[in-house]
Order: sequence, then structure tokens, then C-alpha cells
Amino acid sequence: MAWCYRGSKLDFIGIISTRTGIPASVLAGRTKLRECSVAERLSWAAKKETTRPEDTAYCLFGLFSVNMPLPYGEGMKASRRLQEEIIKINNDLTIFAWEAPKPYDKTAFKLFAETPAAFVDSCKMRPFGDDCEDFSVRNKGLFVSGEVPLREVSIVLPDINHQISRYALFVGYSTKHNEAPDGGIYLRKIGPKLFVRDLTLPLAGFGDPNFDQLRVLDNMTDYYILTDPKPNISPCSFRSCALHVPHNTTFELEDAVPETLWDVTDRVFLKSKTL
Repeated sequence: MAWCYRGSKLDFIGIISTRTGIPASVLAGRTKLRECSVAERLSWAAKKETTRPEDTAYCLFGLFSVNMPLPYGEGMKASRRLQEEIIKINNDLTIFAWEAPKPYDKTAFKLFAETPAAFVDSCKMRPFGDDCEDFSVRNKGLFVSGEVPLREVSIVLPDINHQISRYALFVGYSTKHNEAPDGGIYLRKIGPKLFVRDLTLPLAGFGDPNFDQLRVLDNMTDYYILTDPKPNISPCSFRSCALHVPHNTTFELEDAVPETLWDVTDRVFLKSKTL
């Protein structure tokens, strides 16, 4: 069988870029891979189909310069392992800038995406230019140092038309908007310095008019976000005998000390481990 020359990659760069989502500047070598965020590179594989589910992770090794064993048969566990390897060599928080595809069990509180498909809308995510954060996966969960502050935020849910409070971890900004607004992921507190991701809500901020940043929690340092909490995880051990401070028209809460025991979402003081 004779080969028929059709052209080079540069001859078809526009078509390749459209079909893959990879910018033409990257395909042409004008933009280096390291200049693209982790979320953007994962978005290139969001619509990729493979014969084996684990190959959706294995085929991305070159994009992130990682090496892993290839135990065929592990399924989508490979995607989780890939993300953990990426974290070891990148301090790019956009790896968490994904949204749960539908249908999805939003009560699972997972921090890592199950498949690259969750990054389908993350191609415009960019990390903060001065990122020097310290975060790593440990046996307790994702450890985040004090260099990455949490924020107290308020959002308005259209279906119930009232404000709720949440914690937010900002992971970068999106170039989808002219103002390149910051944003991140919503968190729920389940214990002192212990959080889970709230997948019942989309990504936090990024130009959402219903989103309002209230304050940066400077005193909330060295905290954990559970990576694989059980669906029926219960914070009751820290809420037994806790003090609830409901909204009241007579008085207004000015401050809560210590900050680590105060849950802004449910307005309760959690029980300390020492009690």
C-alpha cells in the first residue's frame, strides 16, 4: 500500500485546534506546555474517548511530564492517581477548577475529578501569577498551608432567593470574562480546620453576579480538605454540645473567636478536640 502525502501538522493546524481544543500557538510550538494551566491541559482530554477507561489518564503523561505504573484494569482510578502525581510537581490550584458532569452524585464531596470530562469548561482557567502555595496530598486529605487563605463568601441561590454563607478556596481566574475575575471552589466546614468540597454548587465566583466575597480569613491557616470522604460523612462529633447562634434582629454578631471553631454556614461554634 502506497502512502499519500496530505500535508504537515502546520498545514492542518486550524482543524486540529478546533477538534482538540488545543490552542494553535501550542501546536505550533510558540506557546510552551508549562505556560498552560493544569486545568486547561486536562480540558483538552475532556471529550477524548478511549477503549479502556484508564487510557484517558495514561495518554496524558506527556502533557504533564509524569510517570506512573500502568496496571491495566484499574479503570478510572488512574485519573485520580494522575492528578496526585501532577500535584507533586505543580503548585497550580486550577487542578481543582472542575465541575461535576451530570448526572453525578453531588453528595460524595470528592475533591478530585473522576474523569477529565469534568474539565470540559476549564480551558480558560489560569493560575495566579504569584503562585508559591504549599499544598500536598496526605493521609488525612489535601493539606493546604497558610499561604493559601480561605474566604468567607455569600451567594444567592435563585431557587430559594436568599443568601447563604460558604467558605471558598480561590484557585485562579478565568479569561472568559473581560475583567478576568477570580474564583474557586466552595467548601463546607465539618471540623476545626477540616473541610469538604461542596459539589451541590458550581464553581465559586468567576463573574457570578450572585457571588459576594465578604472577607479573607487570615487566621485560618494549615487546614485540610478531605479528598475522599464517605457519602454519609457526619460532622456530629464536633457538633455535639455545639453553640448555635441564629440570626437575630436584636443583635448582630461582630466576631467569632477562635475562628477555627466557628462555622459561618451553620452559625455554630464547633466542639474542640480537647473538650
